[in-house]
Amino acid sequence: MALAFIGGTGLYRLPELGEGRWEEVETPFGRVEVLRGRWEG
Repeated sequence: MALAFIGGTGLYRLPELGEGRWEEVETPFGRVEVLRGRWEG
C-alpha cells in the first residue's frame, strides 16, 4: 500500500498499483488516475 497526501485533506491509503500502469482509484474525494503513486488530474 502507498500513502498519498491529498491537498489539505490528509492521508489516504492507495491500493497496490501495477508496475508502470495507470489505474483509476476511487477515493473519498472522487476518482483519480494514479501511476505508481503519482496523481494525474
